[in-house]
Amino acid sequence: QAEILRRGEKGVFVNELTTLINNAAAPVAVRVAAVFTLKQLIKAKSHDLLIALTKDDLMEEWALRALTDRSSQLASVPNDPFIRGLRSANPRVRAQALISLGRLGKSDVAKYIVPLTAVASDAVGPDRIIPHLAVRSLTTLHAVEPCLSALDTATTNDQIDGALWALRNLHDEKTVTGLISRVESASPERRLKYLTTLAHLYFREGQWDRKHWWGTRPEHQGPYYARATWEGSAPIAELFIRLVQQGGETAAHVLKQVDFYKMKIDELTVTAGKNEKAQQADPQKDAELLAKAQQATKDAKGDVIANLGYEAVMTAALATKGDASKGEQLFLRQGCVACHTITKEGPQKGPYLGEIAKQYSRAELIESIVKPNAKVAQGFTTRWFELKDGQRLMGFVTSEGADTIELRNIVGLAMTIQVSDIVKRGDDQNSMMPIGLVNNLTTEELASMMAYFEALVGK
Repeated sequence: QAEILRRGEKGVFVNELTTLINNAAAPVAVRVAAVFTLKQLIKAKSHDLLIALTKDDLMEEWALRALTDRSSQLASVPNDPFIRGLRSANPRVRAQALISLGRLGKSDVAKYIVPLTAVASDAVGPDRIIPHLAVRSLTTLHAVEPCLSALDTATTNDQIDGALWALRNLHDEKTVTGLISRVESASPERRLKYLTTLAHLYFREGQWDRKHWWGTRPEHQGPYYARATWEGSAPIAELFIRLVQQGGETAAHVLKQVDFYKMKIDELTVTAGKNEKAQQADPQKDAELLAKAQQATKDAKGDVIANLGYEAVMTAALATKGDASKGEQLFLRQGCVACHTITKEGPQKGPYLGEIAKQYSRAELIESIVKPNAKVAQGFTTRWFELKDGQRLMGFVTSEGADTIELRNIVGLAMTIQVSDIVKRGDDQNSMMPIGLVNNLTTEELASMMAYFEALVGK
């Protein structure tokens, strides 16, 4: 191939490549190589042959790809082969047709693409890939009107969800106006979906300042890293304020979205944050519990972990099955509950332990408890921040955005730091988990705690 392209366009090459491409008896891989060699050799002059080749089931995918593989050679490429490809029984052909239509950039084909955005919740494999590619193509084509029109003709939830999926990516005032105009007349179920989409559209991605980037705990309530309002934000805010004033289920849903997307609407932000404050951990109570547990371990006597070597503790705890019910009692008594949670409900503190035994072996868990500084779980590195007002805050970074950093200390106290207030920041190489919290336990009791963690998996 390289040698043919080096020698340039010659009649003998064109003829032989054309013959090879049309040879149904030749291996598909060989025919495909010939297709892309010919396309590179004679460029747009290959299009008539490639268009005809789209009717060959074995070569359709590759012909569609070759037709649009150069953005400078799209002027003479018709829509019909790609629209036909959207109806193919072969998912690879449908996928390539979607990609190629996005590259062609002709918005009049969007109405043929919208139906392919529908995706069932239990879809797997190509059934998920095709809707994703359809949404990407519609976003590229900026197909606002076709997606809005699809909402009026959709008869299934999958179709509605597919059209809204595409609209979430279309930051255009027409998108916002179109969704708002449909809110009042929509069924209760659809209304909530429209409002969720509008909440998603309230922000768009801001310009990267080339200074900030995410770490192991990036902003997870996005989808934007640097949130920025735009022309469509104001009408969304006005609608949400009005709906909240009306009360009811719709108002509750709006407040939930305002909270989740961290929407900056002064009239609503305080109200939306009430539930989060109500669920906040009680740091004073947890700190007292932790201090009490630490004091209990200082005077450890007898055949307990404090008086045994690390290897002896590990060997004995691994060899003992343990009692899960007793382990649950120890989890509370030793103060573990002050810094860890075992359910996903409520405020999170240190590492979540509900499925910890599925992620780590018993030996690894024992090491983390007896020697907490040996390894620190990813995402739970202790970070410290020095602020302009002289404060020095320390904890786990639970979310880091362009403007704010959310920090949670060992007992679950959540703190929000403005990036502009940070003077200096760094990492503490030691774990925030105190050493010696199980010093007053026997190896049998430590094994019981391991049994308790193992029993939590799957609950």
